[in-house]
Amino acid sequence: MIGRREFITLLGGGAVAWPLAARAQQPERMRRIGVLTLLAESDPGWRRNFAGFIAGLREAGWTEGKNFRFEFRYVPGGSVDHLRAAATELVALRPDVILALTSVAARLVAEQAQSIPIVFLLSTDPVAEGLVASVRRPGGNITGFTQSDYDLGGKWLQLLKEIAPGITAAAIITSPLSPLAPMSDGSRAVGYMPSVEDAARSMGIPVSVVEIRNPIEIEEKISGLKPHQGVIFPPNSFIAAHRARIIELLTRFRVPGVYFARFFVSDGGLISYGIDQPDLFRQGGGYVDRILRGRTPPTYRCKRQPSSNWRSTSRPRRHSASKCRRCCSHAPTR
Repeated sequence: MIGRREFITLLGGGAVAWPLAARAQQPERMRRIGVLTLLAESDPGWRRNFAGFIAGLREAGWTEGKNFRFEFRYVPGGSVDHLRAAATELVALRPDVILALTSVAARLVAEQAQSIPIVFLLSTDPVAEGLVASVRRPGGNITGFTQSDYDLGGKWLQLLKEIAPGITAAAIITSPLSPLAPMSDGSRAVGYMPSVEDAARSMGIPVSVVEIRNPIEIEEKISGLKPHQGVIFPPNSFIAAHRARIIELLTRFRVPGVYFARFFVSDGGLISYGIDQPDLFRQGGGYVDRILRGRTPPTYRCKRQPSSNWRSTSRPRRHSASKCRRCCSHAPTR
């Protein structure tokens, strides 16, 4: 069985110096929430997750169009320059709070806004990513949630071996085009590597990193995988934005893959293991509520997510494990 010791940490907001103006806001004033995301407005995964954020706000008494409105900026699979331009537009609007979905998006907003509260939801290591000074005392005007920890990489490999016991090699597929963490600055994929390599040694299989540098390379890289090789997809906005093409190719070449988010499975992927993102977004809505009401958020050292919120989801058996075992039938199994 795969362990479930991972957790979500709500960064200590007590040390954040929220603007005095935010604390003095009156309930009847129409509030504005800026949203900066790296997925398209029509993306089913985004819509499913963001519905959780809206639900969190609704639970706290907020109704869109009545006492608040959104200001969206979508940068689907865009470059850091495009993301920075969108951040500049949002900051110029002076919203009451900005929801910057990733740590890079939050950092680009923070470069231009020292007085607007910023909340991020999707970060693996905000300290290493240069977003906050520390988890316990992030400082400045930024706070949010961190998905911990890099040990999840080993669990992805364990799950991959369970569903496709015939694999003899594994690859982590990522892209340096993702603003989440460019390879030149230390990719998240690199952060996951130690735990993946530890698990790979215990299984006796080699593991490598495959980079997709542009959309044209997607088919080239996937078709070039070794026989009986499985793949792992850690968080990456480029991969998420192009997941339909990636899933189609993995299915065509009968390559088993494990994904970081459930929406890959909803779109036809084999299996995923990760945090319940809609629930995380819902919690984010509750946290934004505190900021809109001018409260100083209480200090949280760690907020442990219930184990039920770490989920392994898969397609029906006739589409998943059985096909993987056939495609690896010539490889030795455990």
